[in-house]
Amino acid sequence: MMNQVLRRRITRSILKCFLTMTMAATALTIVPMPKASATTQATYYVSPSGNDSNAGTLSAPFKTIQKVKDIVNTIRGDMTGDINVYLRGGTYEQSSTIAFTDNDGGSNGYYINYMAYGSEKPVISGGKRITGWTQVSGQNYYAADVPLSAGYTDYFRQLYVNGVRAYRASGPWVKGISFYDSPYATDTTIDGINFSPLTVKIYSNPTDVRLLHLNSFKVDEWPVINVGVNGDYHTVRAAQPHFQIRAERGYMSATDKYMIINAFEELDTPGEWYLNRVTRKIYYYPYSNENMSTAEVYAPAIASDQLVKFEGSSTSNLVQNIRLQGITFEHGNWLFPKDYFIGGSQAEALYSSSGVNPSFTYGDQVPGNISLNHTSGIQFIGDTIRHMGASGIHLYNDASDTLIQGNIFYDLTGAGVEIGRFLGTYMDDDIPGEAPVKDNTITNNVIRDTGRDFMAATGISIMPAQRTTITHNDINNTAYMGIHSRMQVLGNFTTNDVDVSQDIGQSYIASNKIGQSNWAKLYGVNDNASIYNFGPSKGTQIIGNYVTNASSADAGIYNDDNSYQITWKENVILKGLNLSPRSVDPSTILFDSNYGNSSKPSSSNAVVTNYTKLTSTDISTWPQAAKDIANQAGLESAYAGLLNQVPATPDYGYLNSNFKSDSLANSSTKAADSGGWSNLDRMWDSTIATGEAQNEANESWVQFNLGGDFDHYVFRFTEDEYGAYQVTEWKVQRWSASQNAWIDIMPYQVSNTNLEQRYTPISSLATTNLRLYVRNTASGGKIGMQEFIVTGIPKIPPVTTNDAPQGWVNHDVAVHLKATDSGSGIAATFYTMDGGAQQKSTSVNITEEGIHPLYYWSVDNAGRVEAGHTVSVKIDKTAPVTTVAVSPDQQVGLNGWYVHAVTVNFNVYDNLSGVARTEYSLDGGSTWLAYTAPVTLSQDGNYTVSYRSTDNAGNVEVIKTIGFNLDETTPTITVSGLVYGTYSDSMDITPIFTLGDNLSGVDSSKTTVTVSTHGVKQTVQQGSAIPMYSLSLGSHTLIVTVSDLAGNTGSQTVEFQTTTSIQSLQALVTRFTNSGWINNAGIANSLQRKLAVNALADFVNEVQAQSGKHISVQAGGYLFRDAQYLLSNK
Repeated sequence: MMNQVLRRRITRSILKCFLTMTMAATALTIVPMPKASATTQATYYVSPSGNDSNAGTLSAPFKTIQKVKDIVNTIRGDMTGDINVYLRGGTYEQSSTIAFTDNDGGSNGYYINYMAYGSEKPVISGGKRITGWTQVSGQNYYAADVPLSAGYTDYFRQLYVNGVRAYRASGPWVKGISFYDSPYATDTTIDGINFSPLTVKIYSNPTDVRLLHLNSFKVDEWPVINVGVNGDYHTVRAAQPHFQIRAERGYMSATDKYMIINAFEELDTPGEWYLNRVTRKIYYYPYSNENMSTAEVYAPAIASDQLVKFEGSSTSNLVQNIRLQGITFEHGNWLFPKDYFIGGSQAEALYSSSGVNPSFTYGDQVPGNISLNHTSGIQFIGDTIRHMGASGIHLYNDASDTLIQGNIFYDLTGAGVEIGRFLGTYMDDDIPGEAPVKDNTITNNVIRDTGRDFMAATGISIMPAQRTTITHNDINNTAYMGIHSRMQVLGNFTTNDVDVSQDIGQSYIASNKIGQSNWAKLYGVNDNASIYNFGPSKGTQIIGNYVTNASSADAGIYNDDNSYQITWKENVILKGLNLSPRSVDPSTILFDSNYGNSSKPSSSNAVVTNYTKLTSTDISTWPQAAKDIANQAGLESAYAGLLNQVPATPDYGYLNSNFKSDSLANSSTKAADSGGWSNLDRMWDSTIATGEAQNEANESWVQFNLGGDFDHYVFRFTEDEYGAYQVTEWKVQRWSASQNAWIDIMPYQVSNTNLEQRYTPISSLATTNLRLYVRNTASGGKIGMQEFIVTGIPKIPPVTTNDAPQGWVNHDVAVHLKATDSGSGIAATFYTMDGGAQQKSTSVNITEEGIHPLYYWSVDNAGRVEAGHTVSVKIDKTAPVTTVAVSPDQQVGLNGWYVHAVTVNFNVYDNLSGVARTEYSLDGGSTWLAYTAPVTLSQDGNYTVSYRSTDNAGNVEVIKTIGFNLDETTPTITVSGLVYGTYSDSMDITPIFTLGDNLSGVDSSKTTVTVSTHGVKQTVQQGSAIPMYSLSLGSHTLIVTVSDLAGNTGSQTVEFQTTTSIQSLQALVTRFTNSGWINNAGIANSLQRKLAVNALADFVNEVQAQSGKHISVQAGGYLFRDAQYLLSNK
C-alpha cells in the first residue's frame, strides 16, 4: 500500500503542476477563481441603493443580503445549477451578524455564489460611522456622542479614521515596584501592582482602564478594578482570578514593564481615542492633517464577535457549498475583553473566562470575525478581510474542505486565518457537536499587519486540526509568529507520557514566503519563530518555505515541546534554527536538505541531513536549489498582483516606546564612582536577568546627582546572595553643605532583597547628591549587586476627600474630611460653610435645610497647602405639598354626582430639592400609578383617589384622598305587556315597566308613564290596565320617562294602534251592560241583534236615542264612535 504521506505529496505535486500550467495563461492582476458550474439555476442582484421590494434583477436589485438569502432559501433545496448573487459596489452596513445556516447552502454539488459584480467593490461592514464631532474647549481633541439608541454598541476596542486604525489613549511603558495584596480581597494575595506616583496617574474612570503587560511571549491585558493612592504608591488593582493566576504561572514579575491603556487622562497624542461607556461619549485627538468635520470615522457596531458566521446545526446538518468572492469584509468586533483578561498564553490561545483550564492552562482562543462551525465546502476567493477587531477567518469546529484562496488580509487584531480550537484535540470539552477541523486549504493569500492591538497575533494559526494545507502564502508584518501550529495534548516530554495517539496534524506547509514576523519585538515580545510547531502534529511536512532575513523573530523555524513526526525539508531560512531538545522523540524530527545562514543544528535534537549553510543573504551567491526554493515561495505568478493592493505598512511605534523607569538612580544621574566597577549599568537596568554589576574591592560606592527635590525617597536594593561576588551590607549617604562632608542618612545594614528604606531630607543636607555604599564583609569578599532603585516621592500637597452624600438627603448630615499626605504628614484640615468663617476640623455637622457649599482643604507638616475643594451638601426635610383640581370644577349632576368624565390634575410644590415623582392610587393604596399628565376617569363608580408626592431628597408626603361619584349612564327601562302592534278597543292592556340603575339609583319621583295620541298625553299608572276603548281609534305611543338620582334621564317608547270591528262592538255592548253603563237588558239585546245582522245604521240610531237614558253618555260615545268608523270604512 502506498504510504499516505507520499500519496499526498504526489497528489499535491500533480495539482501544483496543473495549477501552474493553468495560471500561466492568466493575467497577473487577475486572481484565478474556481470554475463556476456550467449551469446556472438563478441569478439575483443586490445593491446598497436597492429596495427589498424589488425583484432582485440588475435594474431592480434588492437592498439587503438578508433579503436575497431569504429568497435563495426558497429555491436551494434541490438545485439544478449554481445560484449566483451579485453584489453591486458600495457599503453594506450590518447591525447584526450575517448568519448562514444549514438552510442556506448549496445542494446536489452546486454552489451558491455571493460575488462582486464585475470590477465593482462591495464592502460588508460591521461598523457604524460616527459624526457630529466638536472640539472640546481648550483641548486638541474632539468629542462625539455614540448613544446605544442610535445603533452604536456598548463596547468596542477599535476606531478607524479615514481607513486607518487609531489607538486607545495610553501612557508610557512604566516599571512596576511591587505586587499589591488588597485587604478587600480575602481569597487572593496578588491583586495588583504598586507604581510610583511619577509614572501612573489616578484615573477618573478606572473601570474603562486596561493594564497591559509584556514578558517574553506573554502579552496580557487586564480589566482594571481601581487605581488609588496607597501610601507611597499609586496602585492599580486588576481583575481576578486572572491576575493572580498569571503572576503565579511565571513570565511575570512586579518589576516588569506595564502600560495603562484606554484612560481619558492619557489622551495626549495625535491618533489616540477614548470611549467613556458611561456618558457614551467618544474622544479623538486628530493629526494636523485630519478635518473632523469631513473625517470618516467608524467603530464596530455589532454586539457580537462575528460579522459573518457559517453555523450548521449539527455534525450531520452542515452549511455547505457557499462561495464568497471579491467581497471586502471590515469592522468586526471582539467582546470578550470587555469583561475578561486576554493573554497569558501563546499566539491566539487564551485563558478561559473562568481562569486556568484544569488540563491545559489555556482554554479559549481569539475568535474569528468570520467563523465556521459545522461546514463543508465553504470558499473565500479573492476577498479582502481588513480592519478587524479579532482574527480574520476562524475554522472553529467541524469545518472541512474549506478553500481560502487569493485573499488579502490586513490590519487585524488577531491572525489572518485561525484553524481549529485550542481544546479541539480530544473532543471532550463543553461545546455542542464537536468534530474535527480537517482537509482545509489556505493558498496564495497575502497576510499583513496582524496584532495591531494584541501583540501575540500570528499570520496563520493552527490549533488541533487534521490535514491542513498551507501553500504559497505571502506573510509579512505579523506581531508574533508567521505560521504557528500548536497541537495540545495531555502529557509532557519531561515525564515521557506525551499522548501521540490522537488523529491530529498531517499538515502540509509548503512554499510560503515569510518576511517580517514578530514586529512586536519592538516592545520585547520574543521566544518565537517565523514557522513554529508545538505538540505531536504527526505527519506534518514543512517544505519549500522561504523565511527572509527581514524577520525579527528569534528563529526562522522552531520545533518546540512535544513535537513528533515532523519533517522540515528544503526550506531556506535566513534566521536562527531552533530544534528544541524537548520533542517527544528526536528520531521522528527530520531536518533534511534545508538551507540557512545559521550553524547546522544539533543532531541530538533531530535527524539532520544535507544541511547547507549560506554564507551570504545575497541570493545571487546561493546554490541553484536554494534560489529555486526562494523564487518559488510565496504567491504564484497569477496572484502576484495582490501585492500591489495592500496598503503601506503602518507605524508600529504607536505605543510610546519610551520606557519610563521609576528609578532616579540611572545612567543619566550617575555622577561618580569609586572605580573598579564592571558592568555598572546593570545596577539600574531594572531587571535581574542581565546579571550583576561587579567590583573586585570589598567596599565600593556610586554617586548620583538626583537633580531635584523630592518630599522623600524610597531605596530598594537587590543582590543574589550567591557566589564570590556579593553584598552583605549597604548604606546611603547625602552631602551636607554645612559640614562639607558626606553624612550617613542610612547606616550600614545587612543586605535584604525585600527591604525598603524610606528617607525624608532635612534642611541641612543637600537634596541632590547621594552615594550608595556597598561592601562584602566576607574574607576576600568582592562586590556583586543586581539592582539599586531610588524612587522619589514628589512634594505633593495633601489630598482631602469627603464622604458627603451626593444629591439631596432628608436628614442631618455629618461630613468627614479625610486627608492623606505622601510626605510629611497632615498638620490640619480646614473648612468654611455657606461662606462663613474658617473652621479647623475634620468633621462638619449640618442640620439646616438648604444648599450648603462646603469649601475645604488641608495643610501638611511641610507647609504645603492643598488647593481647596467644594462640595455642596443639600438637605431637604420637608415633604412636598400636593393639591388637586377636578374638572369640571362643579358637579353638573344632582345629589353630588358627576354625570360626565372627570379629569384629576395634581399640582405639587416643593421649595428645595424639587419633585421627584407624584403617584396616585384608585384601589386604596394597593397599587400606585405614576402621575405624568392629568388623569381622566370615565368609568362610572364611587371614586376615592389617593395621592402623594416624593421629592428628590426622599421625603414622602402623607397620603391624601379626594372622593367623588360618577354616573354617566341613564337608567334602564324594560316594558312588557304592551308591544308594538294593533289592539281591539274592546281589550284591556296592562303595560308592565321595570326600571333599573346600578349606581346612583332611580329617582321614582321623576318617573312618568303616558300614552300620547296626536300630542295629547294620558297618564298611566304602573300596574293599571288601559281600556283600549278609552283611547281614540288609531295610533298611540306609550312613553316611559325615568331619571336617576344623578340626574341622568332616559325614556322608552312603545308605538301601537287601536281599531274596532263588529265583534269589538258586540264585546263592548256586553262589557257596558255588565258595568251598568247600559242598564236595560232589552236595549242591550236589541243592540246585539242589530250588530248580528250588520245593521250599523239602525245600531247608531238606537244608541243615539238611548244615550243619556238607558245608555250612559260615555258608553254611547264609544259605541257611536266605533259604529261610525265602521260605516265610514264600508
